[in-house]
Parts: sequence; C-alpha cells; structure tokens
Amino acid sequence: MPSPKVDSDSSLLPKPQKPSYSAEPQHQQPSAQSLSRRSIGSRLLLYTLSAAFLGLGGMAYVFYQVLENRAKDDIQGRLDTEVTAIEGEMAEAEQMMQGLATTVPTLYDLGNSDPKAYEKTILDAFEPRSDLTMALNFGQAPYAILQDRKAYWPYFFLDQNVPDQVGVPLPPPNEHIRVSDVCEIEKELGNDCFKQFFWEEPFALDAPGATVWLEPYPWTGIVMTTVIGPMFDDSGVKLGVVGLDMNVTALSERVKAPEGWGDGYFVILSAEGNLLAYPPDPELASELSSYADIPNLKKVWEQISEEDQGVLVSDGSYWAYQRVEGTNWMMLASVPQSVVLMPVLTTTIGSAVGAGIILVFVVLAFVRRLNERLKPILQECHTVIRADDLAVTGESPLSIPKNADELDVLNHSFAEMTSRLRAAVSELEQRVQERTQELQVAKEKAEVANQAKSTFIASMSHELRSPLNAILGFTQVMTRSQTLSPENQEYVGIINRSGEHLLTLINNVLDLAKIESGKTTLNPTNFDLHRLLDDIHDMFQLKASDKRLNLLLERDDAVPRYVQTDAIKLRQVLINLINNALKFTESGGVSIRIAGRAGDRIYFEVEDTGAGIAADEVETLFEAFTQTETGKQFQEGTGLGLPISRQFIQLMGGDIAVSSQLGQGTIFKFEIVAPTVDESSVERPQAERQVIALAPNQPRYRILIVDDKPINRQLLVKLLQPLGFELREAANGQEAVEQWQQWQPNLIWMDIRMPVMDGFEATRQIKAHETGDKAIVVALTASVLEEERAVVLAAGCDSFLRKPFRDTDIFEVMHKHLGVEYIYAEEELTSVVDQALNRNQFLTPEAIQALSPELQQELQRAIFSGDRQQMKAAIGQIHEQNQNLAEAIAHCVHNFEYDRVLNLLTTEEN
Repeated sequence: MPSPKVDSDSSLLPKPQKPSYSAEPQHQQPSAQSLSRRSIGSRLLLYTLSAAFLGLGGMAYVFYQVLENRAKDDIQGRLDTEVTAIEGEMAEAEQMMQGLATTVPTLYDLGNSDPKAYEKTILDAFEPRSDLTMALNFGQAPYAILQDRKAYWPYFFLDQNVPDQVGVPLPPPNEHIRVSDVCEIEKELGNDCFKQFFWEEPFALDAPGATVWLEPYPWTGIVMTTVIGPMFDDSGVKLGVVGLDMNVTALSERVKAPEGWGDGYFVILSAEGNLLAYPPDPELASELSSYADIPNLKKVWEQISEEDQGVLVSDGSYWAYQRVEGTNWMMLASVPQSVVLMPVLTTTIGSAVGAGIILVFVVLAFVRRLNERLKPILQECHTVIRADDLAVTGESPLSIPKNADELDVLNHSFAEMTSRLRAAVSELEQRVQERTQELQVAKEKAEVANQAKSTFIASMSHELRSPLNAILGFTQVMTRSQTLSPENQEYVGIINRSGEHLLTLINNVLDLAKIESGKTTLNPTNFDLHRLLDDIHDMFQLKASDKRLNLLLERDDAVPRYVQTDAIKLRQVLINLINNALKFTESGGVSIRIAGRAGDRIYFEVEDTGAGIAADEVETLFEAFTQTETGKQFQEGTGLGLPISRQFIQLMGGDIAVSSQLGQGTIFKFEIVAPTVDESSVERPQAERQVIALAPNQPRYRILIVDDKPINRQLLVKLLQPLGFELREAANGQEAVEQWQQWQPNLIWMDIRMPVMDGFEATRQIKAHETGDKAIVVALTASVLEEERAVVLAAGCDSFLRKPFRDTDIFEVMHKHLGVEYIYAEEELTSVVDQALNRNQFLTPEAIQALSPELQQELQRAIFSGDRQQMKAAIGQIHEQNQNLAEAIAHCVHNFEYDRVLNLLTTEEN
C-alpha cells in the first residue's frame, strides 16, 4: 500500500472503488460451325478448365482461411506469453507477501513482543525484493501481537525523493527505505485505520493464503496496486493483515509489441476498465483514464468484458484478449489486419495463380494435340452433317439423354462436377463465416465447432469424390470396350490418369483438413515390407531411367520382412519423398536406404543429388502450402506432400528430419515403430484380373442399384449388365425399400446421402423386416472419414465401399457375399495359348515331309496366289492324311501366318 504525503484534506491512502478477487434435353440440328465449337477438344477444354479453376478457387479459399487462423493463433500465443509473464510477477509478489505472513506469526508464537524484531523481519523480507516491489508491511489486529498497544502497522517503502513524504528514512546503508506506521498517520488525519477498506476487505477473508488485489491507483507520478491478505497464528486466530505494493507503471513498460506487428500494441485494463498500459498515448495510462475515453477500445471492451479470452476483429484490427489470473485485469493485443492479411493473401493468390497458369498451358497443349488428331474426322463430318447449333434449354446439368454413350456421360459428369464445386464453394463460404462467428462465444461451444468441421469434411468429400466416381468409373468401362479404337483408348487413358491426379489433389486437401481436425487415425495391418519396398522401387525405375538417373534401393539384413503398421500411409510417405527427389534431380541419382533398429523401429532414408534446399527454407519445409524456391522454379506441387507425410510418420510413432546443401542434394530421414509379425498372419495380395464373363452354372443374381445420381446408377449398369446380372434401379431410399419388398434382390448397392430417405434409414427398414433370404446391403459412400465405416455397419450394412471405386472392388464384394464366380481374361488367354502349343507340336518339318510333293506344291501355289478357296481345298486333302497337321495349317491361314507355312515348305524343297 502507498505512503502518500500527509495533508489535512486527505486520508492516508488513495481509495480504489472496490477490490477484485482471484478467482436430365431437346435438340436442334447442329451446324458445321457449331460442330467445331462442340468438338471433343473444345468441350474438354471448357469443362476441364471450368472445373479445375473452381477447384483451385475453393482450395485457395481454404488455404487463406488456414493461414489466417494460424496468424491469429500466433497473436493469441504472443499475448498468452505476456500474460504469463505478468502473472509470474504477481505470483512472486504474493509469495513474498505470504512469506511475511508466515514469519510474523512465527515470531508471535515464540512470544516475541519486541517491535524492533518485527520491523527487522519486514526489512529482511523487503531487501531481496524485485524491481516492481514498492512497499511491504503488516498491521496487527487490535492488541493481537503487541498487546501493550491497540494499533501497530509498520510500513516499509522506497523513498521516492519527493518532498513531504511520511515516515523517516532508515540509517545507512538502507537510507533509500523509509518507514512509517499506517495507523499513526491515519490517527493524525482523524481516521481509524481499522475502519478503512484496506483493513476491512482483507481481514474479512477466512482462508489462509487468500489475497485481495486492490484497484490500481496513482501515486507520486506512477500507477501502483496493492496485494493484501490476512495472517493467522497456529491455532487459526487472525493476527492481522499483510500487504505489498507493486509498481504497475514499471510492469506495463515491460510489455512490448513485436516489431513485425507494425502499428500493433498491447493494452492492459484494470478490473474497472481503467488504462494501465496504452502505448498509443502513455499519458492516458498514467492518469488511469477509462476505456470509455477511447472509442475503438470502448467498442472492443463492450464485446469482451464478460469473456476470459479470445480473438475478434474490430475497426480494421485483430484484437486478442485474455484475463490476468488473480487480478481480473484484461490484457489485449491489437494488430492491424493489413499486417496479418498481406502475407496470407500473397501466398494464397501466388499459389492459385501459379497453379492456374500451369493448368492453362497444360490443357491448351493437350487440347491442341487432340484437335490435330480430330481435325480429319471433323472435316469429313462437315461434308455429311449440316445442321443448326445444338441448343439446350430448361435442363439440369445432371439430366442424361437415354441414348447417351460413355463420352456423353463423361461430359455430363464434368458439368456435374462444376456445379458441385460451385455449390461446395458457396457452402464453404457460409460455413466459414459461421465458424468465425462461433469463435466469439465461450469455450463450452468448441466441441460443437469441431463437430461442424467434421461434417464439412464429410460434405466436401461427398461433393468432390462423387463426380470423380462417375468419371473414373466410366473410363474403366470404356477401357473394357472392344469397339473403341486404339486412339480413343489412349484418350480415355489420359482422362483416367488426369482424374486420378485430381483425386490425389483432392485427397491431399482432405487429408490436411482431417489432420487439423484430429480425424486422422492409424489403420495398422500385417504386410510384406520387402515387397512394398520392391514395388515402389519398380514403380519409379522407369521415371528414373527416362531422366538418366540411378535409383538405388539399399536394405540391410536387419530389416524385418513381415511387419505391422499402416501400409497405406507408409507407402504414401515413401512415394512423396521419392517423387520429390526424382523431380528435383537432373543428374546423379536417388538412393533409398532402410535399416532395422532396436525397439521395433525401422529407419528410412531418401537421398538425392538434386538442387538442394536453402538453409533458411528448411524451417518452413513442413508447413502446409509452403514451397521452396526450387519448387517454385519447377512450378510443381501444392506444398501439401511433406506436411501430410510428417503427420503420417508421427502417427506411426516417429518423426522426419531433413539435411540439405544447396546445389549438392538433400537427405530426408525418418523412423517408425513397426513390430515384427509372423508370415502366417500376412494376407497375400491377389493380382488384379479382368472379369470378362460369369462362370457357367450359376443362378441369375438380382442386383438393385440405389443412388440419387443417374450417372452413378448408369455406371454400375454399364459395368454389371454385360455380364448377365438382372438389374433394377432406385433413386432414393424409399424407392429402394419398395423395390426390395416387390423384387427381393440378392444384393443392394446402397448410396448413403440421398433425398427423401437416406441410405441409413433404408437399410434399417430393410433389415428390420427381413423374413426369408436376407439381402446383402453394401454401402457406397464418398466419405473419407474412418468413423463413417462404423456408422454404416451399425446401420445394418453388410459391407462398405468408398467412391471412387474400381471395377475389381465391385466384383470382389459380390464374390465375397454372393459367391459369384467369374471368367477372367487370362483364363481365356491360357486356353488359347494351350491350343496354340498343341497346334505347334503338329506343325513340324517332319509332318510336312510326309505329304506328297504334289500336295506340297499345290499348297505352296495356293499361298503364293492368295487364293483362299485353293488353300481350303489343299488343306482338305491334307486332312485326309493328317488331321492335326491340317488343323494347324488352317489356323495359320486363318491368321494370315503364310510365311510360317512357306518356311516349312521351302525347307523341304531345299
């Protein structure tokens, strides 16, 4: 508590008002002009760029939000550091005061009644004070300690070198300290010290160690505050109060805003809203002016006065706020939005523009090449077709003509994807706005916000992956077609690979969102690590050879073969690292090293002789959406591979490190925990085989396809109908239940997210009313969340399959649950090969020599003349002598393998 100057018009101490306590179209005939405009190349350019730019825009917006939130977290973190420092100073002051509250009762319990002993105790405690401590004192309860006097309140304080101070200075070497008796001075002013608030408030506290922080007050050119509390003897009797005065002005001067904040600053407000620190105008703080005197601060205070901490935006600035524990003070950090948003916007726009430019050039180059190939076909079409432009009116992008082929379906799929992406971006903007508003509410709503983020991830997954399911699925159907020309097969392959690449990019963004929301989990399986490493090495060998690079795989003997961990995540990490190494290496090579370590740990290292990474870029290498200068020069990547890889490695019980020298190369190394398992526990991978027909002697299976998207239903129809399955369709869950009741299908492909009735409810109703043969229900979902599997199975589904799926996945599920058997392409090929081998053993020089020379010459003349009737007649004569030889020659003639027969005939002549 302060020691003011004595005067007749004032009480001894400035009195704060109150203390604070700790606590589906019609068509017109197309014209030649519109035919060119509606070429595959033009439409591909239009759809691809439209969909891709919408996707880039959406991802850029997400990047922006992530970076902005990170910046706000940095501001809150810096504020928390400063608040912690202030709380530490105050805790130190309370500790010093409580020390005196312990020492004085000890002297009392020893029976000491010498005032000098108590004053020396105060002085001894006051001398090792911090720079912020201004005074230390205690006051006895009436007759409590010195029983010969009612009041006794020795007050030791620092001499302020101002005239008319109370008390007397201590003798050297403590002449900078003055001492007075609070009660004596109050008595001279006509006041009773035991009726003052600084006695009554702390003395009313009943718990030992309880304290009261008084509202800060001005004192001899500075602002000061007092912490005061009761003291008790061993039996719990109150002996009095102990107080300590702290220099608030000096404490506030220690709070400095970082240089990177520009015009940003920290503000400290007392419990009553008075300024304790205000860098824009320090004079207001020294006068303890109210927040109400500063309009922008008043606006912020009215929003946060009942909150403990948070971040809001007001008048072009971010305001982070947090209460100082114990004092109920509020500390705020004000940072101009321009300081935070300029780097965020620069990074976001730069990444989006760079990716957009690359995409434009790549698509234009591809379309130009495609149009060069299509030009002769289009010119021939112009001589045959003369019609007006095709006009589409009043049709949803999702409607599909009944006579649509696969390419038409692909066009509708891209249109659907464009529409869905636009809707997703709109929904994203709305939800982000909602999330921003929710940041201003109390802590108890954080769980609701986290659940909303999970819902958003599921929605984004469905809206982006569902159209891709149609795109990738129909390319698989087209690849199976025997009528598609090799050139069109190549185009379909390009579309499929581009779709797979887009799926990878979408999955990367969804992976990052899952990581940030804590939804990423480890899915350990038992697998052959050596085979995984060899497969990855073989995968990249061609790419390395194309660049004339060496790709080495070094695996020591200590590396176990059969291990348990998340094989998918480990594979993704290694592919990311090796792909990056090959991408940025122009000469030399890439080495992959694997070693076994103690404690079920496995060490991985990927070293390249590439461009290297600058030292100042290594620290930000694992930050999302961050690229090195080398990466920017190559203009490749999204900046997500390494951050996602690091998170996956950490999930597997390890971490990743990097060492690099610019111009010499880079080494990425990491360890994971992967326990060794028995070979018998490892499931052998099945080689993918192309299904070409159903095996004979099987029932005709009834399959119901349930999906609200016509494209998705048509995909499964195109896949299953050629094999001979009996198919029906339903557009929602209600139709599915009705079809099940009427038709009793053997298996139902059930989409989950549908209007009218979703897949969950439809499955529940079907499973609840089953009486005879049970229908197998297989859920089809675009969700990437692992917990979706448990929810789907809990609803009664028998199995679970994610979109986009592959045809092999569909066939495998039907084999597993219905026992469907198939004929595969290689089986047919094996039969053909066996027949060919059988024929070859009869087509020999000895067999030809056994024929009469006249018959040999007749066969030779027939082949030279190309007369197939004459050939047939000669083979008929051979059949009478050697049936097997005749069949072998007939096979060669059928396949135009004339040279093979002529070689044998010529050999005999020679």
